[in-house]
Amino acid sequence: MKKILIISYFFPPSNFAGSYRIASWARYLHKHGYYPVIVTRCWNDNQIETTDELINNTFSHEKYDNYEVYRLPYHHNLRDRLHHRYGDTRFTLIRKALTLLELILQHYWNKMIPYSNLKDFAKDLIQKEKDFSCLIVSGRPFQLFKFAYQLHRQTRIRWIADYRDEWNTHQWLHDESAVKKMIRAIESDSEKKWLSTASLFTTCSDTWVNSISAYIGRPGSAVLNGYDESIFNMQTSAVRNEKFTILHNGTLYSSQPVEIFLSAYKRFIDHHKDVKVQLLLPGIEILKDQTDRVKNSLIGYEQYYHTSHRIPKADLMKIMAGTDLFLLIGVNGAKGHHSSKIFEYLACHKPVLLCPSDHDVMQEVIQDTKAGYILDTEDQIFEFLDRSYRDFIEVRPIPYAPDWDRIRFYSRETQAAALAKVIDAVIAS
Repeated sequence: MKKILIISYFFPPSNFAGSYRIASWARYLHKHGYYPVIVTRCWNDNQIETTDELINNTFSHEKYDNYEVYRLPYHHNLRDRLHHRYGDTRFTLIRKALTLLELILQHYWNKMIPYSNLKDFAKDLIQKEKDFSCLIVSGRPFQLFKFAYQLHRQTRIRWIADYRDEWNTHQWLHDESAVKKMIRAIESDSEKKWLSTASLFTTCSDTWVNSISAYIGRPGSAVLNGYDESIFNMQTSAVRNEKFTILHNGTLYSSQPVEIFLSAYKRFIDHHKDVKVQLLLPGIEILKDQTDRVKNSLIGYEQYYHTSHRIPKADLMKIMAGTDLFLLIGVNGAKGHHSSKIFEYLACHKPVLLCPSDHDVMQEVIQDTKAGYILDTEDQIFEFLDRSYRDFIEVRPIPYAPDWDRIRFYSRETQAAALAKVIDAVIAS
């Protein structure tokens, strides 16, 4: 098999979407003739905050049948050490000043990047082993692209930039201040400079391929996040809760008009006497303002919903197994944005409700797979919830006839095959 080097800040056992994207490549690329060697930082089990103190912060090298992993110690910067020791209320101005310095100086000085040891270690590894066919670097953080740019100049290794998100082409960017405009100008120059040596880039939608390619002048290809068939129990339809269970997994953003669903949800509850229903929102508490937004909308309905911080993947799978309906909220003003939760939903043999629609890629996935319903108004959502609840009470499944062949296209294994074709093209060039 051909060896490829992958540098990724995120990797299991940390509990981030980026971790599972890279883990799937480690798991499946061997089927296409590639042996991944991953260089990452140390993480705690189920770590959900990047700045948490580490239980085991020592170098390790793990070898598996089809890939290997180097885990490097992570050294917190001064800002994070101050936060750990004194909390949010002390040294606020100093921490803000240190953040500004890091945002600027990390473009010019690697030592300002707390994980710069990833680059140094990768350089030694490339020079020592001399048989890597190419390098893949996954951002965020986007400063990893700087490492790839430098490694290419130092070793001539060909490299692929993996954008898990847009950077300076991001449609949600707003420059409200002179400082933000200055930082954005620096980042724009860096993105174009660092990506100038990339053979190719990958990202999570065709829309982003087009916008990023136009910005940096490099060719790109879409490699979606997908779902992992080895994690999800494909027979979850046999599991049933005592309550009609609706689940929204993960982060909610201000650009997602969840109030449309919540208004219909309250009407539905009011319409039924002694209704047995629950709305579960694991992971929403990552952002306090969005948690408050939901709680303020559901004042007086506290017994009908539950929020939490991000939870371990195994616990989430158990909750999803008992879910009757998966909730997906369209994102306003962000074309090409596949919420990672849509792929998790697809594998669970349960219908997805997209409301309101994004009128973009998430709608296309639901239509392509026939995996659920797309509704835009409060009245439509209320009527759908009412019908679905009556089906639940009478022990009938919500009408659901997915196209499983199309759903399998969105598996992580299929998407790893798409990445393998990208690697093939880079190596052959």
